[in-house]
Amino acid sequence: MEDRAPSFFAAVVRGLRLSFQFNGRDTRAEFWPLAFTCLLIPSLIEFVAAQIRAQQFASTYPNYSRDLMEGRIGEQSTELIHAMPQFNPFPLAWISIAAATLLALPYLAAVTRRLHDLEMRGWWVTPQLMLLAAAWYIDLWFAKNADTFFDAEGFRYAFWSFGLYGLTTVWTMMLIYFAVHDGDRGDNRYGPDPKNRIRKR
Repeated sequence: MEDRAPSFFAAVVRGLRLSFQFNGRDTRAEFWPLAFTCLLIPSLIEFVAAQIRAQQFASTYPNYSRDLMEGRIGEQSTELIHAMPQFNPFPLAWISIAAATLLALPYLAAVTRRLHDLEMRGWWVTPQLMLLAAAWYIDLWFAKNADTFFDAEGFRYAFWSFGLYGLTTVWTMMLIYFAVHDGDRGDNRYGPDPKNRIRKR
């Protein structure tokens, strides 16, 4: 057999089942469905949560955007708005954080196995997770202190946020570059070839 090509659903189920298995090798067909799912689900949850927060806020202050653009909202009014329960992002933010945390382990295990298929160490994925966690932490801090947007703290937030997301993107693109390549032909130090091929001499 040259290639194992499970269905999308079967590959996702397999990846979730192997959440604690960091040894062995994965083919591209086994890796990409799970990686796509692990990245898509938290993003969808965050998108839905953002829409709910926006609707909650709009129902309380429907003319906020227009008044803000026309300069009708003073500093005191802004402080009162930020104190409103509808402005608090955390009740819904924890849902997307929980989803991302639950899917981090199967994603980490899958990336490790995919890198093993290329005879690379799984530790290459660690900077991606660390940079993303740092970026999320700064975003959550800013969401809790949004009134600092136009002062020095806001500019520092923007610098670190854009910088961390930029580095995360660069590192992710590098991992994608590795992951799209076919794995080693034949056995390597991380296990047998999942495609059952014989190494050329």
